[in-house]
Amino acid sequence: MKSLKKLFIAIMAVTMCLTLAACGGSGGGIIYNPTPTPDPPAPPVNPKATITGYLSYGETASSAAPARAIGDLVNNAPVQLRKTSDYNTVLSTVYTANGKFVFTDLSAGDYLITARMADGAVVLKSEFPVRVENNKYEYNLGSAPVELVKTGDLTITAKDSSGAAVAEALVTLDGARNGYTDASGSIVFNEVTRGAHEVKASKTGYVDAADFVSVSGAATASYVAMVNSGAGLLKPEVSGLSFGRQGASEASVTEGDTLEMSVNSTNPNGGTLSFTWKSQAGEFTAQNEHTITGPLTTSIVSWKAPLLNWAGGQLYSYQDVSVSVNDMKGFVINRAARVKVINKNAVQFKIVSYPESLLAQLNQQFSYQISLSVPASYKYEKLDAPSTLSVSAAGLVTFTPQAYGEYNVVIKVSESASGYFQTQKFTLTAAVSIPELSGASYSKTVLKPGSGLSTIVKNLKTTEHLVAIGYNKSPSYSSFDISAYNLSASPVLKSPPAAFSNLSAPGAERDRAPETLSAETSASLKMDFARRENERLAARLKSVSDAGAAAARAPGASVKAAAVGDLKDFYSLNSLAWPPREYDWTRVSAKLRAIGAHCYVYEDVSTPYPYLTITDAEAERFKNAFDSEVYPLITGAFGSEPNPGIDNDSRIYILFTHNVNKQSAAGYFDSTNQLTQAALDASSEYNKNPSGYKYYSNEKEIFYMAVPKSTLKGEAYQNNTLGVLAHEFQHMINWNQHSIKNPDILEESWLNEGLSQLAQDIAGYGYQYGTLSFVIEPYLRYPESYSLTKFQFGLGYYGNAYLFARYMADRGINPMNLVKSTKTGKANVGDEIVKAGLAGSFDEFFEDFAAALYLSNGAVTGDAKYNFKSINIRAVQKDGTKLSGLKLNSTVYLPTTFKSLSLSEYAISAVKCQAQSAADFKFNMSESSGGGIGAVILRINGQ
Repeated sequence: MKSLKKLFIAIMAVTMCLTLAACGGSGGGIIYNPTPTPDPPAPPVNPKATITGYLSYGETASSAAPARAIGDLVNNAPVQLRKTSDYNTVLSTVYTANGKFVFTDLSAGDYLITARMADGAVVLKSEFPVRVENNKYEYNLGSAPVELVKTGDLTITAKDSSGAAVAEALVTLDGARNGYTDASGSIVFNEVTRGAHEVKASKTGYVDAADFVSVSGAATASYVAMVNSGAGLLKPEVSGLSFGRQGASEASVTEGDTLEMSVNSTNPNGGTLSFTWKSQAGEFTAQNEHTITGPLTTSIVSWKAPLLNWAGGQLYSYQDVSVSVNDMKGFVINRAARVKVINKNAVQFKIVSYPESLLAQLNQQFSYQISLSVPASYKYEKLDAPSTLSVSAAGLVTFTPQAYGEYNVVIKVSESASGYFQTQKFTLTAAVSIPELSGASYSKTVLKPGSGLSTIVKNLKTTEHLVAIGYNKSPSYSSFDISAYNLSASPVLKSPPAAFSNLSAPGAERDRAPETLSAETSASLKMDFARRENERLAARLKSVSDAGAAAARAPGASVKAAAVGDLKDFYSLNSLAWPPREYDWTRVSAKLRAIGAHCYVYEDVSTPYPYLTITDAEAERFKNAFDSEVYPLITGAFGSEPNPGIDNDSRIYILFTHNVNKQSAAGYFDSTNQLTQAALDASSEYNKNPSGYKYYSNEKEIFYMAVPKSTLKGEAYQNNTLGVLAHEFQHMINWNQHSIKNPDILEESWLNEGLSQLAQDIAGYGYQYGTLSFVIEPYLRYPESYSLTKFQFGLGYYGNAYLFARYMADRGINPMNLVKSTKTGKANVGDEIVKAGLAGSFDEFFEDFAAALYLSNGAVTGDAKYNFKSINIRAVQKDGTKLSGLKLNSTVYLPTTFKSLSLSEYAISAVKCQAQSAADFKFNMSESSGGGIGAVILRINGQ
């Protein structure tokens, strides 16, 4: 025997609201905005960024054989992440695997990445900033690996115009590291990488200084000139160094060749500008200065790279060049740069090709021919790539992906004779491709959760559009982001460029559904939710008490047969309080108004104003309709109620009392009546509780129903009531069937409520009279606000559950199989779907349902899979409510980025995407939490 479980008190929120909606006035009444029970607070939608890079040797410390490691990827190197503004705090440390490092879950901000390796006594290091921007989430660093280079300690000395030391000056290196100069005006920064670095110095009373100094890969000293601000002088503006006639900011030159370089400076103080060029080695020639425009002066110089003594196999060396600009008024400003000097015996070349497409088709071969600028003999090495990717001796890259996802590829190309090399890096995406429609009116593509949320849309025309219906299968809230870009305009795979923007109209991305139900209605729904929590108690207690109580419940031979006009007492709740106390109950004296083959119709003899009594004709209609329509149709569709039941009487009691109206309800089924009063009184979870709560049982199969009132009476009231009876009858049957199978099993609310609303249709009192429009409309208007499977007592939740149940029935699912199953919820539906051959899983069927919500009755397709048979969700309903199909969360224009609201489990959000010009588009989706987001992508001809 099992102890307490399952109290099915179905003061169903929908039936409560049916009365309220119909009481609202003409045209079917008020449509209340959801959700009366508030959604759990949605977490902030802040998608996180990922930084991915590779690390290679740019230099090594060993002079014996440096070439063996240069260009190779560095394994097991620590890579640290900091905020640029807080150099002393390491946010994260990762270690390279085959040269690769990844930082995840990054919010927008300025970061500094530091990679460091000790090579004997020499420290190799790379340090570089990355700015993570809003609406950019993937950062693949460069088209080649980041290089480790030698480091040295950098000493900066601050001096004033007289050459005296400036103590307590704040010195900042590369916008990250900082500190104050000592009494000698100096500060030391340890392990600074070879190359040019920005140095800023400031102190009250001095003009801020900003220089670029060069570090040679060994200990380096430099100074910054600080001018007293009281002199009224302005600091000259000096550019960075430019190389060659095209003004490149980075330079390489073959040893012995000449490289032109230049710098520009303003002269705000009218002094005589002096440009002093310096280098470790090599020779400066042909220096000249001239005015470019206005006060701007340029200094151009030619630098002949030195001939170096190369170690065996060494390909290049770094040389530092710098210039000091002195205006003879006290300002001395330095600029510096690093130049790569290449061995004259090296055969220099460039990789002049890039993959035409970075999208690979699943189980189809991707191929890419590497092209080089100089004919020669080359060696191709796969530094990092999937194991099944191959590179031929001629540089042909081939790969056949077996699974969706992102694949990083790093290939090193070396000239065979000299060893000179170039490295190329790119990322392939294996994703579904959406082909052109080619005369079809639409296509459907599914991006499965966890299987890669990327696709390529082939030649999307301006006369077409996409609808991306994102959904969340995770029990946790999650949101999705869309980035779409023109493939021909973006040859390098990066996160959405900063120039991308959401071009949708202001306000197109809507807030969550407003909650404007009355306090009374909200309270009634919350009370119902609390009662539902007790449903499981009743079945357990029923199973304990049934065997011993059966004989006591059997009527004796002297029991008088019921007759119309008889009076009988019933216990009825009279308030919204839950759990109830003694004063929340009324002992109702009710008159038997009609007797049917399957029902007794009773009415409370006390019906105060403003409530109305039911007429004789209404009592007869309820009896006849229940006998001839509701009972046979609902039992035929769902199975049997408890029969003969706890009272050993095959008839069901239908009690009409204004106490139901006082609960803001239209009607309900309370499974507590399936327990004996003795069982309730003996239970510590019911009447023996220490809190004074009180429960009563009428020991009958009974429905409590609202009476008419001036604002809901006549035909509308009768049709509404019969729909509620059908609805509550399914609850009674569902409770009974699951209790028979297993007292510990209760159907999940979303499916139970969906089936009860379907029961209204089956009995002929649902969509046929528009009585469900008021729950459908808020769901279609705010679909992202309502989970299918995490049910709450709000209108849109009922609308979602109903449409799903309606869709199942329209596709051919037998609801009785769901009611009689030993399974519940998703497992119950999924099992039946697979048996019926409608889909391979619950998720697959849900994806079809999501597509149908947008496509149904829209003249796009007549396919029964994507159209409701029994209801038109794009038409005015019988009660006057206008349904307009699934409402879009937003309309965006490609290329774009878009961020969704947070979605609960099996909630959806639809986004319409239109092309501004015909193109192939890479369509990426990302999510805020792992693995729950999927999408149905509809490609539709027309706007």
